[in-house]
Amino acid sequence: MSNRFKWIDSMSKKGQLMLIIIIGLLMGTVFVFGFSYWNSEVSRTECIQSTPMYESHKLNYRKARLQEIIIYFSNEEMLTIDGASINDELVKEIEKLDIESKIILLYHPNSNTIMEMVVNGKVLLDFDTTMIQIVNERNGFILLGCVMYLFAFISVIELIKMKKKK
Repeated sequence: MSNRFKWIDSMSKKGQLMLIIIIGLLMGTVFVFGFSYWNSEVSRTECIQSTPMYESHKLNYRKARLQEIIIYFSNEEMLTIDGASINDELVKEIEKLDIESKIILLYHPNSNTIMEMVVNGKVLLDFDTTMIQIVNERNGFILLGCVMYLFAFISVIELIKMKKKK
């Protein structure tokens, strides 16, 4: 184990199990309930429609992978495009946008994630495709959250076994 995590090795077995329980419950809750809310399935009519003016954008990378695109507007709050919806063609089209370009948007009411994006009549992001990608991503995080809950549950069982042995 790396030097960063030596403190975990110095913990007692009970302390390690308690840490797993806490982390499992916290992360499980964020993954299951947070992503269920932020990436909930919505219809076109539930989305917020807007026609802001493009100002700039920022590509956010995490470990060399494009995680999201943040788009800034002159007359509206910033909005994001989720990494699940990003492809090379979309990035190229966004890179070509002129300042003050008028963009027709639909964005998710819970997360401000752009679900559909149309510039000069050209669809850069399609609502139906984006919804499928976001829901698939959400389902993956829910599964990961359930695994976290499972780790917490197994750790509780281990703590109970340790207590019974004493």
